[in-house]
Amino acid sequence: NLTNIYVVGESPTLAIIQTELDKGLTGLLGSKPKNSSTIQQGTLLIAVSNSDVVKNLNLNLNSETGKEGFIIRSVTHSGKRITVITSQSETGLLYGSFHLLKLIQSRQS
Repeated sequence: NLTNIYVVGESPTLAIIQTELDKGLTGLLGSKPKNSSTIQQGTLLIAVSNSDVVKNLNLNLNSETGKEGFIIRSVTHSGKRITVITSQSETGLLYGSFHLLKLIQSRQS
């Protein structure tokens, strides 16, 4: 269950990701996830793969995704269940975010 969104960093692309996830998840889940700057139970973490926060998760990411590819993975970190979207680039994070919204929508139909 996604209860908050943690977008790591600041840029125009990351701001678009935050806005689209806020709107999309509010519409799909019926309540607006909180914006967060820490990992909590139910966090949706959005971060490039070379960020410290992703490195600390020890996800064993491979580089086969390419620059605009992405990985969506549910993991347990410090006893907290979280969902991670990571990519080598912010463009990949945007694609991954839209893909997650599509997955949630398809499960509801």
